[in-house]
Amino acid sequence: VICENAITQLKNAIGSNNVYTVTGNHEIVDASRYEKPFVRVADELRGHNSNIIYGDENKSYFYFDNHESKTRYIGLSCFGLYLNNECESYYTPEQLAWFEDTALNVEAGWIIVIFTHSLYYLNSASDKLVVSPSGGNDFIDVIDHYNGRGAIACVLIGHAHRDRLHIGPTGVPYLL
Repeated sequence: VICENAITQLKNAIGSNNVYTVTGNHEIVDASRYEKPFVRVADELRGHNSNIIYGDENKSYFYFDNHESKTRYIGLSCFGLYLNNECESYYTPEQLAWFEDTALNVEAGWIIVIFTHSLYYLNSASDKLVVSPSGGNDFIDVIDHYNGRGAIACVLIGHAHRDRLHIGPTGVPYLL
């Protein structure tokens, strides 16, 4: 898997095995042609870090904690379904329930950083912010109206291939 090589190079460059990734469309569209099933691709991209708490058996979403800094990092997958050798891009209701009930459940004083491949992207023709994929609005609503004991510091989003800062209605920064 080409991305595995990039992750190995990044681990070597920073001198740590603590590199965490979320699956993107290039891993699914390109790598899955050569590596089936999706579980194998996800395993290679995620690594086998013992400090990660996975949300399902396919390891498509997870969190891990830094207890020293009281920070929880939540990785969301926008590729929630693998059927008939094709990966469908959407956030699942099961992932949303896990996100609300488990991942966002932190103690008072904790900071939460969320990272995902796409909740928003930039339309290439109009440069307007677009919610994608399906199910993304539900996650955005939960994030923007989070009232748990911790505080959401930011949401880190890939896919756009351009930089953009979007501030949600309650002040949560989304960094594309």
